[in-house]
Amino acid sequence: TSSSVSGSFYAGVGPWDGSKWKGNTIGGSYSYSSDTSKGLSAFVDLNGDGLPDKVYKSGGSVYYRPQVKTDNGEVVYGEPVKVKGISNFSTTKSSTNSFGAKAVVGWNVLTAVVGTDKSTTKTKTTQYFSDINGDGLVDLVSNGKVYFNHLEFDGSGNAVPTFTLSSADTPSPIIYGGKVDTSVMEVSKDEQAEAIKNSPMEDIVRVWQAPKDGTVSVTGQVSLIAPTDDYDADEYQKADGVRIAIQKGGNELWNKTI
Repeated sequence: TSSSVSGSFYAGVGPWDGSKWKGNTIGGSYSYSSDTSKGLSAFVDLNGDGLPDKVYKSGGSVYYRPQVKTDNGEVVYGEPVKVKGISNFSTTKSSTNSFGAKAVVGWNVLTAVVGTDKSTTKTKTTQYFSDINGDGLVDLVSNGKVYFNHLEFDGSGNAVPTFTLSSADTPSPIIYGGKVDTSVMEVSKDEQAEAIKNSPMEDIVRVWQAPKDGTVSVTGQVSLIAPTDDYDADEYQKADGVRIAIQKGGNELWNKTI
């Protein structure tokens, strides 16, 4: 269902020549309209069994017919069950503001009209189903408040979706005012030292064995080239570098950290 309210006006000016025609006049107009739409039916899983149920409004109350699984795959809905705690489940409001300007030029019945119009529309959904606390049961958000869904059972064993403002009634209550435990984010000095020990700055990348006796001379330049592809520059600045060394047997002859 929907309801709307609207209004408009126009004002113009022109020469005072006693003419009954609109020629050689200019004016502006404004109009406003407001519309409210309320949903009457929807397919939503209200009882948390993973099957979309038939939800509808009748006589000022909300009912649902649970979808029932059948062996042959046929879609069947059970008897109507009245939902507790809510009387609507879908409301959308929109408002439109329109502005216009118009100029009429000409003489007598021979006129031409030049004008422009601009309108803006704002739409807001004030009531909708959404699982806010993640318990598998859809809740109702209504005008900034959350009505949490939990199941109760009537005398016939039917699951009755019941909506209240307290999440404590649900299997997944929301605890307010709690503090985040920051200890898990603190860096332990012992863990940091162990990580550095397990990831030293050097790795053996080349081993060369002389084919015969003699004197070996090693010359060249060593440099650390910064990444050129997409990378995290802030994290790169925290890098501890690379250590290069030349070793013969168990003796280190030269090293450099870059």
